[in-house]
Amino acid sequence: MQRRDFIKACAALGVSASTFSASELLAGGGDGGLSPLLMDAVREPMGPPRRLFINVIAHGGWDSTMLTDPKANEYIKDDGTNKGPINNFTYQNPNMIKQAGNIVYPDYTYTDTNSGSVFNWKDDFFAKHRHRLLVLNGISTGTGNHFTGIKNSGSGIKRQQHPSLGALHAHSRMPAGAMSYISYGKYDETRKLVPLTRINNEDILFKATRPNSITPTYAGSDNYHGTGVLDFIRNARQARAQRLQAQATLPKSMRNLEMLGAAQLSGPQLEVLLDHYPNPGQIIPYGTFSYALKRQARMAIAAYKAGLCTSANLFLTGFDTHSDHDDNHLKKMATLLAGVDFLIEEALAQDVYDEMVVLVSSEFTRTPYYNATNGKDHWTSNSALLFGAGIVGNRVMGQTNEQLVGCDSSGDALEYNGSGSNQPITMEAVHYALRQHLQVDHSLQTKFPLSDPGITGYSRVDFFPSPPTPPGPIPVERRDA
Repeated sequence: MQRRDFIKACAALGVSASTFSASELLAGGGDGGLSPLLMDAVREPMGPPRRLFINVIAHGGWDSTMLTDPKANEYIKDDGTNKGPINNFTYQNPNMIKQAGNIVYPDYTYTDTNSGSVFNWKDDFFAKHRHRLLVLNGISTGTGNHFTGIKNSGSGIKRQQHPSLGALHAHSRMPAGAMSYISYGKYDETRKLVPLTRINNEDILFKATRPNSITPTYAGSDNYHGTGVLDFIRNARQARAQRLQAQATLPKSMRNLEMLGAAQLSGPQLEVLLDHYPNPGQIIPYGTFSYALKRQARMAIAAYKAGLCTSANLFLTGFDTHSDHDDNHLKKMATLLAGVDFLIEEALAQDVYDEMVVLVSSEFTRTPYYNATNGKDHWTSNSALLFGAGIVGNRVMGQTNEQLVGCDSSGDALEYNGSGSNQPITMEAVHYALRQHLQVDHSLQTKFPLSDPGITGYSRVDFFPSPPTPPGPIPVERRDA
């Protein structure tokens, strides 16, 4: 058996080659094959197909009127008070509001002064990806509190500490995976269902991947030590760890030593990851427009291709613009869309787009008027984007009226009343549908329940209808008609 296949099998099982002896791992395989222990790890999974769930989090509360819910009017309160333009840009220039297919958006252009990059809403995102996008407008968040809103967007529920959808999905797909759930921040509660992996610096990670290599990101790099010396070091380190664990008596000390051992045994998994990371010697450099989000996206997809990851939180902060909103928020929104565009392109290039489901959301939106410092505060209506496997694009669900409140087709405001009819979209309804779409284990859905469609008014098929049947060949008798 090839060493690379052996390491990949260990990684899939969530262990290191040094966790068990060679005889245990190879026993029963015959001719150097895998043991039943590792065969269980690398064989094709039964049941649901492979899936990567990614939650892209715009932290701070984005302005949905700069995304998929543009407004060109002033905000008039119910008592007749005029609070001024909802959005300065589109109020002064209503022609900025464009439409790509069924999706309406404001056509901004942002030039990044550091990199010189120019990002255009139309050319670089909406016209490019409209056929992929499901837009949700008029979502009722029911909160203007950051923590509650983050919990709501990450798990679908405000009132309890449910695991995030990423944790539920990871436990359903890869419960024993060493890196099954990667998070770069915000709501990633696991309730101990799966380990949580945080990656703050890819450069350091790659150095840790091949510590014996002088140039870790180059597969043909010279090594510091020969094989014999390296084996001696590894064996001595393992013996010391076992000796310390045998001597430990306090629960905290035992747990710390277990964590140390797990960290020391992570090399094989990381080496598999490096094999799937595109051009690891040329990591997206600092200063590249939206480099942080692009790095996160590349890592999540590489870890998925390596068989290590099935859920990921990607994270961008800075949307809480209580002052100087227009300048600050425009930059953040362009950075976000550039990162999401990169995520889509990377998934297509790595041939995993049809295995990926992505939710792009924020905890709430901004007020439909400006405050005294030209900022915007918190507002409870919201928007979100969905795209990926099994999601029919070029669709918009929900709408808001001229006061930026979820409404029906006549413009009358909708209120959440738990009756199951004529209600605004909620994140609880979105997550209920996503759980089913991702085939989250039924026992987890029961243990951490969400309100069903009879209460929220929205079912899985509302969000994820079956794709339309492609047209068949024209019958012969009709071809000359």
